[in-house]
Amino acid sequence: EVALNNAANYETLSTSLEEKYREVTTIAKSFVRNPNAKLFPGIKIPIQPSSEKVSNGKKVLHVISSPLGDWSASRAVANQFLEEYQKRVEGATVKTLDLTADQLAPFNALRVQAKFAPYTNQEIKGLAKSEWEYTLELIKDFKEYDTYVFSVPVWNWGIPNHLKLYIDHLVQPFQTFDAQTYSGLLSGKKAFVISAAAGPTLGGERDITSPYMSAVLGLMGIKDVSHVYVNGTADQEKKGEIIGAASQEAIALI
Repeated sequence: EVALNNAANYETLSTSLEEKYREVTTIAKSFVRNPNAKLFPGIKIPIQPSSEKVSNGKKVLHVISSPLGDWSASRAVANQFLEEYQKRVEGATVKTLDLTADQLAPFNALRVQAKFAPYTNQEIKGLAKSEWEYTLELIKDFKEYDTYVFSVPVWNWGIPNHLKLYIDHLVQPFQTFDAQTYSGLLSGKKAFVISAAAGPTLGGERDITSPYMSAVLGLMGIKDVSHVYVNGTADQEKKGEIIGAASQEAIALI
């Protein structure tokens, strides 16, 4: 493992990169391939139990990351959950953010410069400022809600690229987490993550989606995170039954 620390310090970055390049070059020369190595060694990434319990909120944001529309299992479960949620939580309103409908702007070099500017007390100027304002607007909108529902299809054991891009916009120092203490700034909120996988991935050894979502939401201060697994959606004959069972599991969390 090679770690590059203090990457936000542009004055020392060049020297640090040269040092790390020499380090990885030395490691590469001594590398020996192990033909018996396993991609998944049977280590399950644990989800830390929620350290905070929050009441169900009335302002709900439903973040959709599946492009399958009515064919989406995660969206189907989320829709049934939200229908019941609005019945049980008086005055609850739901806004839907479909990340597949409109492409978010990429997190480009200008945004990266703006992201790290506060670390070195630099002023954000020019094009970087306008790019940064786009990200800040996404964060501002996200903060308006007190409850979040994420409907997430599992792609190659992880989350879809457009959801990752959205998260990369949201998770910003001094905006959603304290860069000195790494404590979240969005406490008092809760989230429900409804994930769907073609096979028996979720909740097992290959599940990196659920721990990641808990960790990244926790970094922002959202520690009351509940997970619903919709496994086996590739079986079209049982898909309806699977969705129905997962929906009841989700509703039981309200």
